[in-house]
Amino acid sequence: MKDTSISVVIPVYNLEHYIGTTIDSVLNQTVLPDEVIIVDDGSTDNSISVIEEYINKNPDNFIRLVRQKNSGPGAARNRGIEVAQSEWIAFLDGDDIWLPEKINMIRKAISQYPDISIFTHDEYEVDIAGNEKLKLLHKYYDNRKALFQQLYRGCFLSTSCMVVKKSALMDVGGFNINLPSAQDYDLWLKLARNNHLVFIPIPLEKYILRADSISFNAEKRYKCSLEIAYFHSEHLAQIVGGTKARWQLLRQVFICHYNAITTLLNQRKYVEMLEICIRLPIEIFKVMLKKLKKENI
Repeated sequence: MKDTSISVVIPVYNLEHYIGTTIDSVLNQTVLPDEVIIVDDGSTDNSISVIEEYINKNPDNFIRLVRQKNSGPGAARNRGIEVAQSEWIAFLDGDDIWLPEKINMIRKAISQYPDISIFTHDEYEVDIAGNEKLKLLHKYYDNRKALFQQLYRGCFLSTSCMVVKKSALMDVGGFNINLPSAQDYDLWLKLARNNHLVFIPIPLEKYILRADSISFNAEKRYKCSLEIAYFHSEHLAQIVGGTKARWQLLRQVFICHYNAITTLLNQRKYVEMLEICIRLPIEIFKVMLKKLKKENI
């Protein structure tokens, strides 16, 4: 029988006002996961106290708390993956919320598709004002085409929606802790090289936007997105050839700059926006000089 055991990995850093609601969303599942691993990434607020209250109310080691010095969300998730005892890892950020049928539907999908290593689904995005927007992420994915090439063109996967086989995560080395931002996108691209995905076309999670989130730091995300585009273009060249890979890399460079410029413009950070504009022709020149060799796999 297919092993459908699931460990939930929740990274936490100064989320005392959110983590309780997040844990409640796991405890309110119609079918519970096998364990919940919360990795505190050096919080300086009362997050630990909130988590310990839930641990005391839920005995039998169902909720486990792992503490580490502040090392970033990628390192916290890696630690959770390492200590997890289940076959599958379900990621949940410490300020996001699962809908009650999440684990039940994932377990059914795992049983239905025994050869698949990655499962995901749609979500609701909740903005700072509390407004909900349905995001039909599955519409960006065509299961008739290779996952890697589709993801390289743009990320349509959301971390708190992802359930991945632990062995697949270990095979690719987990999250790259040297990336200050977009560590999740980098990991999905690494997984996409040799794993397949099933999309459940139903929203089973609420992604909560916060003004202090790393996602709002346009400069960090810009630099990391560029690094990811360059790094994974080498593998893309093995699939589509150097010329096509170079043009797709150039496209990604334009997208990275466009996203950063529009975000900084909305934030009225005009000096930083100008710096990004100046860097665009430099990056274009780098791409045109870069040689991407197609090699036999």
